[in-house]
Amino acid sequence: MVAERIRDMVPILAALIDDLGRDLRPRGIVLTLPDTPVPSRLDPDAFAVLARNLVENALLHGAPDTAVAVALTPAGTLQVINDPAPLPAETLARLTKRFERNGSRAAGRGWA
Repeated sequence: MVAERIRDMVPILAALIDDLGRDLRPRGIVLTLPDTPVPSRLDPDAFAVLARNLVENALLHGAPDTAVAVALTPAGTLQVINDPAPLPAETLARLTKRFERNGSRAAGRGWA
């Protein structure tokens, strides 16, 4: 979704991570933000929904005792990194299909 005006994505991501991180101590989220604005025409609500989904999935499927790293680069690249258990190649190939899971009982629809 495209917004009518350019907005800085830095404070949007900072507020989102602050909100998500309140219940995650001591595990937590390690957030890295640039010192400069990251202007974008992306709708702020759409960006927040996308970022929240990625971070929540990283928290859900990563190692429970490892923080999730979230970074926004000055060029506008969003990175969400967790420490999941390794998957065999055949499982990974199957998971690229829609609605496939790897035994998770978590709510969600899989890759859509």
